[in-house]
Amino acid sequence: MKLRSRGNKLFKARKARDFTISMLANKTGFSQGYISELERDVKKNPSKKVMDKLAEALKVNISDLF
Repeated sequence: MKLRSRGNKLFKARKARDFTISMLANKTGFSQGYISELERDVKKNPSKKVMDKLAEALKVNISDLF
């Protein structure tokens, strides 16, 4: 069983909703660069507040992103 990284889960959730990074950035107020870093696992430990905002924008449960 292959475990997916948090970044990969975020990427898949974004793509499932046909959002570009720019669209997600506009919905969350985060920069495109920051979202890209999260998706590529450059940023490894985003706060719960960040994850809550991403989950809300993507209309998924926060647990789907962990």
